Amino acid sequence: MNLFRNPIFILFFVVALIVSIVWSYISNKKTNTPVTTETTETTTTDTPKVTNLTNLDPVDFDSTLKGYLDIAATKSAEINKDYKLADIEVEIGQSLQPADATIRYAYNLGATDTSNWIISFAQDTGSYVRSLIPSEDYLGHPKQIDTTLWKFNYVTALQLAEKNGGLEYREKNSDFSSVKMSLKHTGEKAWLLWSVEYKGTTSGLTVLIDANSGDKVTQ
Repeated sequence: MNLFRNPIFILFFVVALIVSIVWSYISNKKTNTPVTTETTETTTTDTPKVTNLTNLDPVDFDSTLKGYLDIAATKSAEINKDYKLADIEVEIGQSLQPADATIRYAYNLGATDTSNWIISFAQDTGSYVRSLIPSEDYLGHPKQIDTTLWKFNYVTALQLAEKNGGLEYREKNSDFSSVKMSLKHTGEKAWLLWSVEYKGTTSGLTVLIDANSGDKVTQ
């Protein structure tokens, strides 16, 4: 018998060939089908927030500033036990970062004292220097501070000044360079005020804040 002339064999061969072709086609289609991946891109349009003394929590500075004041009181008493706090000055660089702040405490024997004892702290290191300076050379004759009227630190005072014109000044004046602050009794009524002075090359702004109420004061 000739196997290749058998109709059954020929039918089987044809079916097998068709199955093989179909399987090959399906396999090739799966292999050649492109794989699509979906990529999600996140676009951020918000400008990164600058963190500085204008938006940090003032409470976070209370412990450090109390430490400075305790050192100042102790060191001043070593010179004269009758010295009392009469003025606080703070100078802050253009960045308004805590590390760019220098804080000075002035002590004297009263408004008629001929000199002021000064201790200055660099906030970036906490180191300090001391000096006795004639009143006519520096600060004049500040009245001793009634500390019962002093309710908040310089960071709060700066943030209050920002809300009362300081921020607007900085945004409108590209030559803004620094802030100088002082806490002392001021004017005929001797109110205890934070004076916040914004400095620029060609202009400036001073905002007065009541150290007891936090209100802006106009004199």
